[in-house]
Amino acid sequence: MSLSSLGFASRSQLQKVHSLGSDRNACRVMSELKQYVNKFVDGESIFYLNKKGAQVIGHPGAAMSKKMNYTHTLMRNDLYIYYGQPDLWKNEPRFKVVEQGLIVQPDAFFKHDRTGQRMFVEIDHTQYMVANVKKLERYKQLSDSRAVHKQFGYFPEIVWLTISNVRRERLEAAANKLKLKIKVFLRDDII
Repeated sequence: MSLSSLGFASRSQLQKVHSLGSDRNACRVMSELKQYVNKFVDGESIFYLNKKGAQVIGHPGAAMSKKMNYTHTLMRNDLYIYYGQPDLWKNEPRFKVVEQGLIVQPDAFFKHDRTGQRMFVEIDHTQYMVANVKKLERYKQLSDSRAVHKQFGYFPEIVWLTISNVRRERLEAAANKLKLKIKVFLRDDII
């Protein structure tokens, strides 16, 4: 997965994804690409494609803006790396059940390369808990519709990445109440 697919990527994420080795080497490589990428610092260097870089790779829509929610994207990248950079990884796909007027759009959806299991990904950085619960309710409706079961033979696990134990406990409690199986990680546990 390249920078065009990752959106924003930290230096350490790029080191892992592209096996860049040392910090010094990663900085050297990214310096050579400076005409195609923009950089800012938030704890470490964060890179994203600029307009010229997006045009060179043939994806003009891949140009990012620092104003976008980069922390959310970095957290999604962390989970992508944690799961071994799965070959089948789609950012923000839509799952629709037309008969019910239901649309669920996870932050990502992937097939685990080792187990073959498909998983929904949700990133919770600053989302209101009420919005998270509503999203869980939509997943419950999607599960009850059996539409995804028909496609894959089972309902994929929901993997949630969040930033605090309090948020983890609230997400797990809400999922248990709905009888949904979720796995909740803290960002600090996977990086």
